[in-house]
Amino acid sequence: MSGVCEICDKKTTFGNTVSHSHRKTRRTFKANIQKA
Repeated sequence: MSGVCEICDKKTTFGNTVSHSHRKTRRTFKANIQKA
C-alpha cells in the first residue's frame, strides 16, 4: 500500500514537532490509510 488514499487523495504532509522550549524540528503526518 502506498501512502496516498485512493478515495480522498490524502497524502503525507509535513509540519513541525514543537518542544516545550519551542524548538522546532520537521516531522511527517502520515495519512491513516485503512482498507475500505
